[in-house]
Amino acid sequence: MNNEYSSALFEEIFNNRNNNILLSDVNIKNKTDKKVDVDLKLKLLNKTGELLIMIQEVATADLDEVYQKYKTIFNTTNDALFLINVIKENDLIYDLLNPTHERLTGLKTKQVKGKTPQELLGEEMG
Repeated sequence: MNNEYSSALFEEIFNNRNNNILLSDVNIKNKTDKKVDVDLKLKLLNKTGELLIMIQEVATADLDEVYQKYKTIFNTTNDALFLINVIKENDLIYDLLNPTHERLTGLKTKQVKGKTPQELLGEEMG
């Protein structure tokens, strides 16, 4: 990962004075018993959707180490996060809510797991 760009990106993410938008795309390419190849793309957009910074990296990582890092971030961030399973294009179901999401919304993972946004929020909002 280019240190100049990654440093600028992470500084902007943590300071986020401009309410920019961070998009991430993580794809698991190959998985063995203990190793995983990950294609990671991070894009930072301004409020109007203009691309400010993009980083792309392909890495091989220890599966247990990656899992523990993401689990820690997911469970301790102050941002409301949720995981979804994409069944097919435009068809997804909720899998997991982090503790902050549960606290802010009052929803629990067991209430949303396996449901579509339409089932939870209605046709118009979902």
